[in-house]
Amino acid sequence: MRPFICIILFNLSICGYSLGAERVAYFVIPESKKLANTSQEIEYYLKKYLEKKIMVPAEITNRELAVFEDEINRQNQEAANLIAEGKRLYEEFKLDQCFFVFQKIISNFEKGSAAFEKSKDYQLALMYLGNIYQLKGETGSARETFIKLLTYNNKYTPDTSYFPPDIIDTFEKAKSEIKSLKRGTLQIIPKPEDSQVFLDGSFLGSGTLKVEDLPSGEHLVGIRKRGYLPYTRKVTVQSELMEIVTAELVEFKEVTERYREISELRESDISTTLMPTLKNYQKDANAPVTVVVFLSGGNENFTMSGYTFYNSRLVAYSDIAVSLSRDESRRKTLRSKTEELLKTILPDNIQSLNPVDKISHKKFYTSYWFYGIIGGVLIGAGTLAYFLLGNEPKEDNGGALIITF
Repeated sequence: MRPFICIILFNLSICGYSLGAERVAYFVIPESKKLANTSQEIEYYLKKYLEKKIMVPAEITNRELAVFEDEINRQNQEAANLIAEGKRLYEEFKLDQCFFVFQKIISNFEKGSAAFEKSKDYQLALMYLGNIYQLKGETGSARETFIKLLTYNNKYTPDTSYFPPDIIDTFEKAKSEIKSLKRGTLQIIPKPEDSQVFLDGSFLGSGTLKVEDLPSGEHLVGIRKRGYLPYTRKVTVQSELMEIVTAELVEFKEVTERYREISELRESDISTTLMPTLKNYQKDANAPVTVVVFLSGGNENFTMSGYTFYNSRLVAYSDIAVSLSRDESRRKTLRSKTEELLKTILPDNIQSLNPVDKISHKKFYTSYWFYGIIGGVLIGAGTLAYFLLGNEPKEDNGGALIITF
């Protein structure tokens, strides 16, 4: 009897931990429109960090948005049951029945979450569907399905101990073929301009984006912005052509007006207690924790200033300088800098932090204007030294040839 009681207590402790996850209201506010796209990118990495920390990103919603999110969650939960059912039918060799099961899984995911996250269930369903095609003697359809899977995730590896050798052989041929596929270009133009853009379950960035050298075939496009209905679409990229996707998101003004009011806040408005605008949001979102990040500076060099409030009192704040390059490391830099800031202002023991009595001035050496001044001083000193030392009278060497080693 005692072990049984222990198991119950253990399960309750797990449930208590899960139910006790902190709800966090989060905002990234740019000081100017030129940082609007960057703020959306940072907001995405902030949200992912909260989820990784088993916190709940709290957002104001309305009936339409809630219905959409509930449907996505329902489909994700249903997928696990459908995959179990599909596996059972597959092992019983009821190919026609399991074919429709996996088709349904794929269709549901392509209308929702697979566009925004790399879905393992979606990939597994594609693998099974290709397998079924092969078993039904439709090798061409099997190959096309595997190419679709590899286009979605080129690192996918099937379970060779489960799937038959001929299935693995067809998959490997598709893997070789995808490398030789002709490439095309996809341009995504979202409205609003600063919406978050996703391709095949991966976050690309914010704003109008052009993806070149993309394998021809089907791809999933997702576009998202808080206060708007998410947009998903399956597009076909053709070789040596450019496919253009223009998407205008459906706005819900009762939600976006709340965000717009908050976006007008400035860092100078921050005090040791939560401002009324944020306090009202915190109450409606039922979120005891509020994280606000302000961006100031230019497009490539700017400062992130973060503030964390717990039960309406400021408990932590810090800032960090960010320098972006134009290469592929941009997203990596934004993600790492966002996580670095959040580790400082959102520690695991946030409940035990003491309220901040007074906000000290920023550390001057974390701002880019400081480095600009230092750089200007050094350049000026070097220029002055050049003219002063360069104009010193030189000794006459009588025309001798001087060779210096």
